[in-house]
This record gives sequence, structure tokens and C-alpha cells, in this order.
Amino acid sequence: MKHLVLTLFILTSFLNIGYSQTTNDKAKAYYLEAVKAYDNNNFSRAISNLIEVEKTLGSTNARVLHLKVKAYYAKGDYSNAKASLDQFSNYSDSAAENIKSEVYSYIVKVDNKLKEQRAAIKLQHQKDSINDVIRKEKARQARLAAQNKAERELMEAIEEKLEWAHFDDENEYLYPFYYQSKSGYIDEYGNIAIPLNYDNTEPFSQGLAWVKKNGKYAAINKDGETIIPFTFYRSVNNFNEKGWAQVQLANSKYQYIDKTGKTALKIDYPKVGWLSEGLIAVGKPLNFATDIYGYIDTTGEMVIPMIYSSASKFQEGLAAVTLEKNRNAGFINKKGETVIPFKYDYTGSFSEGLAAVKYQGKYGFINKQGETVIPFNYEDAYFFADGLAAVKKPNGWWGFINKEGELVIPYQYKYGANFVNGTSIVTNLKGWTGEIDTTGKIIKPFKDPYANR
Repeated sequence: MKHLVLTLFILTSFLNIGYSQTTNDKAKAYYLEAVKAYDNNNFSRAISNLIEVEKTLGSTNARVLHLKVKAYYAKGDYSNAKASLDQFSNYSDSAAENIKSEVYSYIVKVDNKLKEQRAAIKLQHQKDSINDVIRKEKARQARLAAQNKAERELMEAIEEKLEWAHFDDENEYLYPFYYQSKSGYIDEYGNIAIPLNYDNTEPFSQGLAWVKKNGKYAAINKDGETIIPFTFYRSVNNFNEKGWAQVQLANSKYQYIDKTGKTALKIDYPKVGWLSEGLIAVGKPLNFATDIYGYIDTTGEMVIPMIYSSASKFQEGLAAVTLEKNRNAGFINKKGETVIPFKYDYTGSFSEGLAAVKYQGKYGFINKQGETVIPFNYEDAYFFADGLAAVKKPNGWWGFINKEGELVIPYQYKYGANFVNGTSIVTNLKGWTGEIDTTGKIIKPFKDPYANR
């Protein structure tokens, strides 16, 4: 009887909305199927039919959202249950008033379930992290237990490489490993993942890595399978976000190839920069002592004329360039328009909205409007990454500042570099190398890089 009354109420609600009879009939049919599916504990089907109701009507209503909340909750999809609750709160018609108390009873229940889910995910991450540490330690102990001298020497070389290697999605969690004139790849646990069959190996990028053997290059995947056959190239570069790699042919000309090895773009200029944000800096000799540069697009068309004496890649919509007449540097946009005047001794690229530039012999930072954000007080400076930039004071020591110019990590290093994935490699006063995080905490202890040589 309860469902009969509810169904009659729904039919009346749909008729009162003002849709055509055909649209109403279709929507009612899907809704009734949704009610039936819910009663039979087929919550996925109920949700699917409710979505069809909304598609048919071109909107939703309180009754549909009411059943969606219940179905999503029963299915265990608490995020979508909450989204439906949020939608329901926007309705204030009579239908919403009649069922409001029941729908709102789900608010606390959904919030509690979401908290339980987040806690479970956090706990699982902690367990995964602990298991990963244990696995790595077991792998390390296995390496240390190598029986003969040759094995021990190999394991020690792997151990040393692991101290500084970074593993992430970008490099397929594989790292080039060179040992006794041969090269392959190790994984984060110290296993040789791809045998040492090559003369040289490059880092993975976009799922492929260049390897060299007998003077020729090939591209392999993370399983060690050859994707692009061995070919004679004078030089190769990593695959970029477009899936192209820049190579220099036997005749010294440059071109970009795709992940199958096919030519993607031929370039007829002797000087070629990186493809970035859809543009490539290219150059040619102007006279015996000077080159001249401009920019082409990915079709090879010249889009910014060759009027510059140097040209960097575009980052965050701007590129640093210099003019021959005064050699001062400034920034242009992708239309070739001067955005920041040519007045700097040196300009780095923009990163996190700021660029390190040199003016009258000192380094500072500017924004994209050319305004000085951090004064010119430094002997040297790197670009911002993870919210920090390495800067060098007149006393010769390096430290790290934030975007307000505040010193976050003291001037205490002989050398400092930009952060990558939350860590930076630095050199202490003894010339020993270590690794720190963005708070200055030592992640990898300082060691003499020449101690074992």
C-alpha cells in the first residue's frame, strides 16, 4: 500500500511538471523500474534507471534524488550519496517538504561512512608504506648476503646508486644503472629489471627510454622490448608530453619522431631547441660570429620571426629572448609580442609564476607583469619549485627562500639546487653531498662523494 501511494504521488508530480505525455510516460516507466530494482536490492540498476529519468526530463526532482540517495547509500557509494544530498538541499517544493525528514536522516549516516572510508584509505596507505619499507629492507639484506666477490661488488654498486636514484611514474620506477662498461636498469628495490646489455641507457620518459649499443640508438619499453629499432643517430633526446623525441640524423639535421620511430616533423635549421607549449626555437647563422633565432610550430611554420640573438623554450606562456643590438634579455609571448622589456643581464624561465633574473649584477625575481617581487640581493638564484628557490648570498653560501622572499632554509650550503618532488641535493661546507626536504630536514645523510673512488 505504501508503494502504491508513493507511485501515485510520483505520477501526479510528473504530470504537474508540464512535460509532454510521451516524455512523462517514459520518465514514469524508468522511475517505476528504479523503484522495483531498489526493492529487489539491485541498487546499480536502480541508479541507472534514475539517471535515465533525469536524461528524459532534462532535469531532476526531489523524489528522484530521494531514491538516488538511498540507492547510492545502500550500494556503498557514499560520495555520490553525498552529491545527491547536496542537490536535494536545493529543492523547496511540496514534494521535497514531504520527504525531507527521511532524506536528511542520511546526512549523518553518509558523513560517518565517508569518515570511515577516509580512515580506511589512510590506514591502507600506512600499511602499504610499511610493507614497501620492509620489502626494500629485505631486498637490501639479500644484496648484502651475496656470497662471492663479484656478486658483492655488483650489489655494493647497486646500493650506492639507490642512495641517489629517484623513482616515480615518469621514469616507470626504473633507473639507468651503469656497471663495468655495460648499462641496464634497476628498480626501486635494487633488482636488475632490464639486463646490462647496453653501452649506455637514458632515463624513461613517456613510457620509453633510449638505449645505445654499438654506436646505434633504440627505444625500449619498461619490459625491455625494443619499440624503435637500433638506428644511427648522432644524438637523441627524451620523449616529450606530445610523444615526440628530438633526434639528430647522420647528416647532422634535426627532426622529431613519434613513439613508433616515424618522422613527425622535419626541421631545416642547424640550431634547434626544445618543443614546449607547442613551439620550438630554431636558429641559423646570421654572420660568422652570430646566430639568429625564431620559433616554429609543430607543422614547421615560422610563427615568430628570426630576430633574436638567443631564444629559450616557452614556459607558462612566456619565453626569455635576447636582441643582438644590446644583448639584454626580456620576455615575449606566443604572438612574439614583448611582454617584459629587454633590460636584464640574464633571465631564467618562469616557474610557479616567477622568474629568476639578473639586473645590474644581482639576482632577484619578477612576476609575469615584469614587476620586481623579490629584490635583487643575490649572487645567484634558481627557479622556484615546491614553493622554494635556492639563492646564493654574497658570502658564497646557499639557502632557500619562499615566494615572499623569506628565508626558509638557512644559508649553510656550499651548493644548493632546485627541489624535485619535494627534495633537493645540497653540498655542505666539507663538500659532502646530502639530500633535504622542503623544511630543511636531512633525508639522506651527507657523504663524501669521492670516498669509495
